[in-house]
Amino acid sequence: MTAFNVLDFCTVEKREDPAYVWYAVIPSTIYPATLARIQEVLSAGIALPDELIGSANLEVAPADGAKQLMRMAKAVPAIGWSLALRPRNEVTDKSQIEARAAALECARRWFTKALKLKVARPLGLRIVKDDAYRL
Repeated sequence: MTAFNVLDFCTVEKREDPAYVWYAVIPSTIYPATLARIQEVLSAGIALPDELIGSANLEVAPADGAKQLMRMAKAVPAIGWSLALRPRNEVTDKSQIEARAAALECARRWFTKALKLKVARPLGLRIVKDDAYRL
C-alpha cells in the first residue's frame, strides 16, 4: 500500500489573507495520483483510508465524510476510472461522459477532503485550468 500525501501535489500560493493558506494544483498531476489511490483503496478493501480520517468535528462524526466518499467511489462505474484519464474531447458517448465525470468528481472531492484534513486550518484550493480534465 502506497502512502498518499496530498501536500506532495500542491504548491503554496501567496495571498494577502493570513486566515487562509492557499494551494494550487495541476490537474494532470492530482487526478492520475488520486484516481490511482482510490482504485488502490477499493481493490484492497480498505474501509476508511487514513487520508480521509481526521480530527473529530463536534457536529459530525469524523468518519462520516470518509464513508460518504467511499460510497461515492464504489458507485462510480468501473469504466469511469480509465475514462477519467482520457482527455474530455476523446470521450463522446453520453454514458461514458457521465462515468468519467463521476470518477473525476470523486477524485476532486477525495483530494480536497484529504488536503483539508492534512492542513487542519482554513484553506483555499485553485485547480489550474486544464481542458483535458474538465468534466
